[in-house]
Amino acid sequence: MISYIISLFLIASLSAQEVTESPLEERGEVHSRRSSKESSRKKTVCSITINSDEEVKTFKKHLKGFDFVELVPHESESESEKKDWFSKACKKDIQCDVLIISGHFGGRFFGKSGHSLSTALLEEKSCDSKCSGILHKPKEVFLMGCNTLAGKHRDHRTQEEYTRVLIDDGFSQTEAQEIAAFRYSPIGNDMHSRMRNVFAGVEKVYGFNSVGPSGKTVKPLLERYLSGKDYESHLKNLTPRSSNEDLAHELRYSAFTQTSGRKIERTEKRPVCLLNDENIPGYKKTTWMVKQLKSKKNRLKYIPHFQRLLEKRRNSGYKWSQAELKQLADLKSDPELTKAFDALIEESISGMLDLQIDIAKLMKELKLLNKSEYKEKIAGLVLQTELTNNISYELKDEICSANVQVDIPIENLPEESWSEQLVDTIGCLKPQNKEVHLALARNLSDKNPSVRLKAASALENIKPQNKEVHLALVRALYDK
Repeated sequence: MISYIISLFLIASLSAQEVTESPLEERGEVHSRRSSKESSRKKTVCSITINSDEEVKTFKKHLKGFDFVELVPHESESESEKKDWFSKACKKDIQCDVLIISGHFGGRFFGKSGHSLSTALLEEKSCDSKCSGILHKPKEVFLMGCNTLAGKHRDHRTQEEYTRVLIDDGFSQTEAQEIAAFRYSPIGNDMHSRMRNVFAGVEKVYGFNSVGPSGKTVKPLLERYLSGKDYESHLKNLTPRSSNEDLAHELRYSAFTQTSGRKIERTEKRPVCLLNDENIPGYKKTTWMVKQLKSKKNRLKYIPHFQRLLEKRRNSGYKWSQAELKQLADLKSDPELTKAFDALIEESISGMLDLQIDIAKLMKELKLLNKSEYKEKIAGLVLQTELTNNISYELKDEICSANVQVDIPIENLPEESWSEQLVDTIGCLKPQNKEVHLALARNLSDKNPSVRLKAASALENIKPQNKEVHLALVRALYDK
């Protein structure tokens, strides 16, 4: 009787420990034991459809006994519902058995849905117990995008050759350049390691270590893979050590690869989880960040973590202590650090603009650049791109998302009438030189009504204080 009571006490103690355990101290075996209740419930396939929907449609066609849940907001939903959509999905306590993420990939999933999902956010949310149902609960995860499980080693192609392969596979030039640049970038850990950490405990994670097939290309391959398959039995028999030979066979002519979610020891605390633990004082996080920045081995490896921490501090109005500011001041005495960052910014690589602007912003926040130095760096980056009438929608988007002010010399711009995309780009950069303002005003009488509207919008954004421009705007009011 006494031994029975002691056993009950031990079981209760262990259960309480599991309930109160910090989500940051991740469990080594996330799915090692599943209750009979779980095994009897209807299985759920979760999808994050950011570009092609061919993959999830194919699964729906063949997995008739499964529930399907799309996590990306529908375009009819309100803007408030779309904001921070992934965090909101986590809070719904969805329990996924299979997760399919479809999108172009270059450090973040992006595509025609207009939504995006970064690896940095996935890493951060992997520390949050509310997201376990999506990130740790699945038996298998499909990462349908280029380089989703790539290493940092170069394959047999140069970056230019790789870009051409992507363009031939249907990507726009700007998308292809961004993906190829990220593939060979020294920033951050390789994707294979990062995705294994994100999906800790998942039995199988599938992806690509180079160019991945488009939705249209992969559809018939998935059709053959799923046809006649008892998927419930398949999921039940999956283990981290097993290999999905059927899927590997169908995707054998692609850069398909597979792995398992990393087993993380109970006492281990990953850097991303440390930086997002609200119970750890801010100065300790700053101390860790400064230590890594001084390390030649880690300064580039942890850049995404530094950026995420500083972004959160900026958005929350975080006040740096004097001790922390002193630590940042000490960084300025490390010439190797500035040299490493400058080399990344000054390297002329197509598709790296977004990353390079982020590095310049990071240098500014770390007090390695003052305001004027930062402005000079940003201007140099933007002006090395070709601001022509052929500027692509994607490059325009990339420049506008940087949210920076750059004075564009008029000689850097075409003499003829400007395209809608170019006018839009100029409006985003908010140049303060009079010559550009007057050139925009001339576009108010362009033969293309869309250009006239874009020019008015750009001038509204810039708010020039010039009489001639104001008169041109007044005349434009009569444009029906």
